[in-house]
Amino acid sequence: IVAACIKVAKAEGAWVYRTPPSGRSRGGIPDLILCHHGQFVGVEVKRPRVGRLTMRQKLTMEDIERAGGTVAVVTSPEELRSCLAHTLGATSSAPSDSRSSDDGCRCGETR
Repeated sequence: IVAACIKVAKAEGAWVYRTPPSGRSRGGIPDLILCHHGQFVGVEVKRPRVGRLTMRQKLTMEDIERAGGTVAVVTSPEELRSCLAHTLGATSSAPSDSRSSDDGCRCGETR
């Protein structure tokens, strides 16, 4: 899922950094760090139905939002594409100014 999300993020014009797997970096850091249209976005990729955020991940995501960044928890590349469009309002394939959650997007609000 992570590799497919990286492809989507790059296709949408984002700069992407994949954090090292657990044990090789500080815990709680999102799986993907993006810069998309000048906005910092931390993306945590979870397996559908079974993936859960740890307390450390939740706290880190709160810190990112408090600092003015955006965070997203996604379970598919399609969710990431939707969140980039929803949160940032400008992608190559789905521009949108709406913050409606009809599409299942679970991204944080841009601050």
